[in-house]
Amino acid sequence: MGGLERRPEWTESIAVGGEAFVRRIKERLGIRAKGRKVVRGESRFELREISAPYVDVFGGENVDLSGENTFFWRQSFKKSVS
Repeated sequence: MGGLERRPEWTESIAVGGEAFVRRIKERLGIRAKGRKVVRGESRFELREISAPYVDVFGGENVDLSGENTFFWRQSFKKSVS
């Protein structure tokens, strides 16, 4: 099945095309384009967000739950019949 695979330049970019087109899109986005960069791809330019590793952002906050930080409700949520 040629051509059906996921291609990051199309699925992870905000705009893809010639340099002038991509820069024009970035300009039109205004403040919403903050932090986004025009990068040269294999045969085209892309407007992309700089990706940051998930682990670096959340570090120790992203840990498994344990019995010490679990709360069990003692309330029933059954629908009452009136």
